[in-house]
Amino acid sequence: MKKNQLDRSLYILILLFGITISLIQFFYSRSLWFDESALALNIIHLSFLDLLKPLDYGQVAPILFLEIEKMLSFSSNNTDNALRIFPLISYLISIYFFFRTLRIYDFSFLTSCLLLFVFVLNPYLIYYSNEIKQYASDLMVSSCYLYLVSSWNKGKKVNFLIYVIVGLISIYLSNITIILVASLGSYLLVDLSLEGKQNLKPKLYYMIYLFMVFISYYFLFISNHPSKQYMLEYWEKNGGFININFFSLDFYKTILGKFRSTYNSLFALYYPGELILAILNISGIIYLLKFKDWKVFTIVISPLLIHFGLSCIKLYPFDTRLIIYQMPFIILTCAFGFDYLLDYFKLKYYHINKPFLFIILALLFTINFIRIGFPLKHFELKKGVSAINNEILPSDKFFVSYWSRLSFKYYLDLNKFEKIKEFKSDNGNIKVYEEELNALLPGRYWMFFSHNSSDQTRQKIFLNYCKDNNVSLKYVFKDYGIDVYLLSKMK
Repeated sequence: MKKNQLDRSLYILILLFGITISLIQFFYSRSLWFDESALALNIIHLSFLDLLKPLDYGQVAPILFLEIEKMLSFSSNNTDNALRIFPLISYLISIYFFFRTLRIYDFSFLTSCLLLFVFVLNPYLIYYSNEIKQYASDLMVSSCYLYLVSSWNKGKKVNFLIYVIVGLISIYLSNITIILVASLGSYLLVDLSLEGKQNLKPKLYYMIYLFMVFISYYFLFISNHPSKQYMLEYWEKNGGFININFFSLDFYKTILGKFRSTYNSLFALYYPGELILAILNISGIIYLLKFKDWKVFTIVISPLLIHFGLSCIKLYPFDTRLIIYQMPFIILTCAFGFDYLLDYFKLKYYHINKPFLFIILALLFTINFIRIGFPLKHFELKKGVSAINNEILPSDKFFVSYWSRLSFKYYLDLNKFEKIKEFKSDNGNIKVYEEELNALLPGRYWMFFSHNSSDQTRQKIFLNYCKDNNVSLKYVFKDYGIDVYLLSKMK
């Protein structure tokens, strides 16, 4: 088999491997957790027109994403999977564009093979390819942007109308598009300083067009949004914003922690895995600086720096799931670093059997999935209800913890629980939780707890309450993210 044919075949196998894993995850159909349920309840209950207005439960999502999800919600009786079709498609499109980007830069087979594995068999990306949130579409937009701007930079001819259409769709589909627009502006400034005004006009017109589209979107759907203050307070409380203080040690610890979480959480790697990734990333930056490839340097680095800056001025939080879209830029930088290190240390790998290399890499990434646990889970509510279904009596009552209530409501509204018609939950105030337990009427109660840290505190209060009051208690079910108890409340 010719070299190019063999390489192409192995690349296709990697892509098929990633697609298969994501499909297995999709058909596993895990239960929706709190945040997914909050958004899904809006999608299934609100009309297409009402989805253009502020959402319930403090949810915020791009307009086009919501409309697509609403349309797909009618496509299947399995509403969970219907709502996950678009995130899955977004992930698969991301794989395609990232692979095309790697081919543009003509990396060595070893580099392309390794970094393609890192992208398509990333547990974090596989998980979000089946999450009813906009993060997979963010990844799709950034992968498409990276491919188009890389093609532009390499002088490849792409119909300008494609740029116009992609830009318009992206702004209404993904909140991170404005970061990419700012990144494109940075690239154009570098291009202007290096190349002069040659071919600048179409690029400048395109930049103005994107900015005008974003301004219209901003005033229509973002400006004066009623959830703005809530989101600011939420992310302030949960460390999404970075407080600038160059004279404080905590400032630098925060930055280090953010970058460590980027390598660790995004790639599901533990030390020394995150260290290796960081070395490759830094080596890629050194390579681009050493050879003064300022345009590519701007393409891969500016989105992260812009996002970091927006977090510092509290315009856009810096959190793991909100920087998923950075994955293609980080991995591309690592590809430059890996090729650079191979060349710098004069490491010869050409004699390595390529199919053998493919098998070794496939085994390593498969082991990583086994270590983490696959299919990936979050809050196995459907399993919990199924496990107790035969024990439920007609007179039984259901008391659900605060962070489980929306998942319960979602499945109850869809009539997915055969023997459960209603439920109660605590009001979210942990200080009065014991009083709420004390106010329960006599009878049998099924108690549901998620593994949210706040719910775990409720569970401890609940167990102590049962112990102190000699309440009959049975531990019925435990799975990933959920605990179910049967409580007999006496007079």
